[in-house]
Amino acid sequence: MIPSLLRSGFIIMVMCLALAGCTTKKDVAPETKGEFVFNNIKYSGACQGIASKTCKGGYDVAVMSTANIVIYNMPTAATGTFNIANGWATNPGCNTYVLVLKENGNQIASINGTLTKTGDNSFILLVNVTEFATASSAATISGSGTYTILK
Repeated sequence: MIPSLLRSGFIIMVMCLALAGCTTKKDVAPETKGEFVFNNIKYSGACQGIASKTCKGGYDVAVMSTANIVIYNMPTAATGTFNIANGWATNPGCNTYVLVLKENGNQIASINGTLTKTGDNSFILLVNVTEFATASSAATISGSGTYTILK
């Protein structure tokens, strides 16, 4: 039940960002790119965010590639290191957490990790994740990006 609910919210988030923002490579300025590495595969693409729909004062930021990653409730602070919460929690609240939708449709969520803001709209991410909340699929994702906030 939780995975299908998370997947629905995740798909809506990525679609909102894709429809509201750039849709072709030539439209994506270099300063709005992100990348992440998962299972030794590097993904990169447009990095954009919107004001969080569930929590005031944060952003939902996505790196859109063949696999998409969304950082929910990205802190607005210009600098600092922040804890990443368990994305499999029934109600992660306004904590920062991460969801990934892989090319095959499988869903991955954060267990824990850190997000370091390196500027107003830039970050470095190191997060431990699992697929479908099973410990046997534990992995680490590292990434970084500079994003724009869509109005």
